[in-house]
Order: sequence, then structure tokens, then C-alpha cells
Amino acid sequence: MTDLNKVELIGRITRDSVLEKTGETVYAKFSIAVNKDVKTENGNYESVAEYFDLAIFNNYAEKMYKFLRKGTLILVEGSLKTRTWNKDDMKIHTLGVSVNKIRLLSSPKSSESTNTGTETAETVYEENAADSTPQESTDSFSNSYDNDFSNAENIEPSESELTEIF
Repeated sequence: MTDLNKVELIGRITRDSVLEKTGETVYAKFSIAVNKDVKTENGNYESVAEYFDLAIFNNYAEKMYKFLRKGTLILVEGSLKTRTWNKDDMKIHTLGVSVNKIRLLSSPKSSESTNTGTETAETVYEENAADSTPQESTDSFSNSYDNDFSNAENIEPSESELTEIF
């Protein structure tokens, strides 16, 4: 049996992405909140958020980071990455998601009805993916596009570079 390390999350971005560089690796860091309804003791349901740190790499990061704004609903596909180090004689572990694919499902909550610029994720996709065009979603998010930038390089950094990222 083959091992599988695949993550799919739908949530809202909690902070604008930041483009950074470590060695030769360019990456964008951001986080999302994924809500889950939990039944309370009195029988009512309450929304509880789980927070995840994510990173995208190289050309994909350079193309997408400007669209990853606080409040935007997204679907991400990727894999889990762990990082371990010692601090004050304690072993510290963190877990992050290395993103391979992003689908923008909405605009940021705070500015859903406004568009402040002429460039959108769709126009970047069209300019940078000559052999493929955006695929209109057939799900309930009918205005979203699959922004996987098929020809963009999303090469993951080495393990030592990942240590500095997550």
C-alpha cells in the first residue's frame, strides 16, 4: 500500500499573504480559518474555528500572493509538512500545509462588492497559462475559477528551507 499525504481545506484567509525569499526559494505565507459546527451541552450548535498555516512556492507564489487577502474564501489542496526543533531543552513541533493548488471561491468579505483594480486572478491565469484557460466551476460557487496555473513552477523547497518557512 502506498502512503498518502494529501490535504483539502475550505476556509477564509485570516491575514493577507506575504511574499518572502529564503535562499533561492520564493514563497508566500498565509493562514486560513476552517469553521466546524460543534454541538454544545445544551443541544445548540456553535461554530468553532481551526487555524492552519499555509505556504505556496516559487512562480505560483509570485502569481497568487496578491489575490490571497484577508476574508477571501478559498479551497486549497496540498500536503502536510512538519518542522521540529529544540528550544530551551524542549522539542517543538509545528505543522503546516504546503499548497499545490488554490481555488478562489469568493472575494474578501470586507470588499465583496468592490473591485479596486483591473487585474484579477482570472486575468493573471489567462496571461500565464497559455495552454489552458480558466475552468468555470460547476459547483455552487459558480463564479469561481480554478487557478492552478498549470505551467507555473510550484517546486517545493528543500527540507532545510522548509524549516525556515513554517
